[in-house]
Amino acid sequence: MTQQQTSYIFRGGMVTVAGLLVLFVLYSTLGWIIIASTTASLTEAKQQYDLMFPEWLREYGARQMITVMTSVAALVLALAGLRHVEGFRRTVAYVIIILAPLLGLLNIWWLM
Repeated sequence: MTQQQTSYIFRGGMVTVAGLLVLFVLYSTLGWIIIASTTASLTEAKQQYDLMFPEWLREYGARQMITVMTSVAALVLALAGLRHVEGFRRTVAYVIIILAPLLGLLNIWWLM
């Protein structure tokens, strides 16, 4: 394998990892939106939402801070890998570059 092929695989892998990170943020964000819209009270929604995650992620603010950091990491990885990928992965990178900051800002807004 040449250096260029190794770099392409590495950079393409960065976009793939960024996609997985964005999936976690989407799971967290959309989970809250769906649960909050289907329950009668905010207390009930919070209880059901907490059940979606392991015990160590149920502390106040831990989940939101992890999703914000995950959004930033996904954005950085997608930007770093953007120049080295083509086709479908490039499209995925662009989607990540659009979604990651939006989801990160949404989670920051929820922290306030």
